[in-house]
Amino acid sequence: MPIYGECGGFMYLCAELGDQQGQRFPMTGCFPFATQMFPRLRALGYREIRLTGDTVIGASGQIIRGHEFHYSELTHLSPQVKTVYRTTDRRGMDKAPEGYQVNRTLGSYNHLHFGSQPQAAEYFVQTCLQYRRERNQKP
Repeated sequence: MPIYGECGGFMYLCAELGDQQGQRFPMTGCFPFATQMFPRLRALGYREIRLTGDTVIGASGQIIRGHEFHYSELTHLSPQVKTVYRTTDRRGMDKAPEGYQVNRTLGSYNHLHFGSQPQAAEYFVQTCLQYRRERNQKP
């Protein structure tokens, strides 16, 4: 099933969330990552995302703008999960690869501005409709 989560939704799709007091809470486990909350801002700024692979929101090469603003970070990454975003800041400087994809699930800390690329929202709807057609064809 196509799933898209950004920032807090992305954290929910991870396996575990740690709070500032050291408690750990299970999340959905769509991504085998853990996230950790911090008292200070961990990322802030405008971003430009180029899709480096086909995703539920668009095909490889598509560019979408957005921003990051969060007090958490990933603490346990899995090298088996591929990244599908090439991310730059507003000055064009490369940021760490982002946009994690497992099957039809896509997640990232980036808040995408779909007004910068309206086709991305339409692509997601079409991906969902295709999934429904596939699911309804199964015996």
